Amino acid sequence: MVLQAYIDDSGDDDVFALAGFISSAEAWAKFSKEWENALGWGVLGNSGSKRFKMAEMAYLDERMERVPAFFNIISSHVLCAISFVYRKEDLVRAKQRIRLSDGRPINWGFMDNQYMLAFKHLMDLFHNGREHDLKGIIASGEKIDFIFDEQSEKRQVIAGWDEYMNTRPAAVRRLYGSLPKFEDDEDFLPLQAADFWAWWIRKWHADRINPEDSVLDFGRVKIKGAKFPRLRLWADEDHLTNNLLGVLREAHQDCAVIDLKNFSVSGAL
Repeated sequence: MVLQAYIDDSGDDDVFALAGFISSAEAWAKFSKEWENALGWGVLGNSGSKRFKMAEMAYLDERMERVPAFFNIISSHVLCAISFVYRKEDLVRAKQRIRLSDGRPINWGFMDNQYMLAFKHLMDLFHNGREHDLKGIIASGEKIDFIFDEQSEKRQVIAGWDEYMNTRPAAVRRLYGSLPKFEDDEDFLPLQAADFWAWWIRKWHADRINPEDSVLDFGRVKIKGAKFPRLRLWADEDHLTNNLLGVLREAHQDCAVIDLKNFSVSGAL
């Protein structure tokens, strides 16, 4: 069984999220057939065909009433949901708490890119924690291929992948599947399901609604019961500070934490 994770992003002025679903290639094939049949309820896309984009569905009340039908298709085929989310204000404060020992300005590199920062956190946290958090759902040692919606950061991810993998512990490195792929969501329909989940994860976090509650709040419609296991990953100011420090130190930058508050390096992710 080949497992595939389809992931998309959603962001606003306050929150950024990467989220999606994991299932087998066979299940995704069945999902795609059902989803394609339901796209008559969607919105006309760039190619002239109907598509599902949650932001477009949220634009009109009559479209929102169709959302549960799409959710039911997702629920019938996915193995689990995963997400990573952070608040942009926490990232700003985290950067303010770090300085180089010689006082030079910090070149944050890829950490100034909200997508790249979330990508690294998602990859790190998921592969470090899946053996515990998804035990019994995903077999121990099972590799997962990650497919993302098309992004301008695609070249940066692919160019740095080998270097990134070389910094992972051997026990964790074996859990990664093939090189991440970036595809068009009008050709790869599971990415439209990922768009659905990323939009709602971002909105729930922005509205401070707990998506782990027994009732999923889809605006005009509320659905009871957990339809599938959900792995929710996040980083607050302390976690972001610690992760930023780790990246700087990997780049051999001599840095220190200022304004310590309750921060502790021993509390690393």
